[in-house]
Amino acid sequence: MLTILLIHFVGLASPGPDFFYVVRQSASHSTRAGILASVGIAMGIIFWAAFAIFGLAWLKHSVGNVLQYVIMLLGGSYLAYLGSKMVRVKDNAKF
Repeated sequence: MLTILLIHFVGLASPGPDFFYVVRQSASHSTRAGILASVGIAMGIIFWAAFAIFGLAWLKHSVGNVLQYVIMLLGGSYLAYLGSKMVRVKDNAKF
């Protein structure tokens, strides 16, 4: 439950379309509409975070450690790819 709460807070800390939706509801309708919009968004975040956590836990349990190593390898490869692309950029480089 603590993991779901942490994921929820990270989602709330980053402004995005949810933030602008709540602000629009509060400004155009009422404070109550803004609060209800934020409660609905929070319930959606909790649902999808729980779905992701339990889904990955089920995959790890059913497949074993192989899946974890494949995900780590793919993630590391992607980070290396992004790093190499950043090193090779010459546009907007000031020396």
